[in-house]
Amino acid sequence: MVILKKRFSTLLLAIMMFTVFCVPAFASEAPDGTNENEKATFDLTQKVAQEQIVTTTDGETIVYGVEPVIDPNAVQPLAEYENATGTWKIYWYSGALNGEYYIDINSSSKITRAYDQWHLFTGYTVANSGLEYTSTTARGWWDLELLGSSWLSTRWELRAQMNGTTLKTWVN
Repeated sequence: MVILKKRFSTLLLAIMMFTVFCVPAFASEAPDGTNENEKATFDLTQKVAQEQIVTTTDGETIVYGVEPVIDPNAVQPLAEYENATGTWKIYWYSGALNGEYYIDINSSSKITRAYDQWHLFTGYTVANSGLEYTSTTARGWWDLELLGSSWLSTRWELRAQMNGTTLKTWVN
């Protein structure tokens, strides 16, 4: 009887944690995974670190950010182009779920590389992850499992989309 109570308590705890952490990820969403009010837009011609705080329809607060990466050992040009050229760190954090990666952007405002994916997910294990990019979009993704169980799993993605010198980011 004691073993049955322990198993029932463990199952109940798993269901409660799944409801708190995973169900919001499966809420109804737009075709690209989120609505426009849950995206952050950044002007990369400013070449400064920028953050935007977004509140989702579920009431969750997410901080999106972009940050230019300056190599202190690189020779700096005498003049800067009015574009998004350079290396940028793209990130989001919300407390329990946090992720980032880097992208390189050329003088035509095209993404030429995405790399160095990082994450910190409290209470989850990462079963799989990846980073993909095209000339206009980058997508880092993480397959998360709650309590190490594949049936309590979800996928989180940090997306970045270039449009001229404007970068739009969102999580879905």
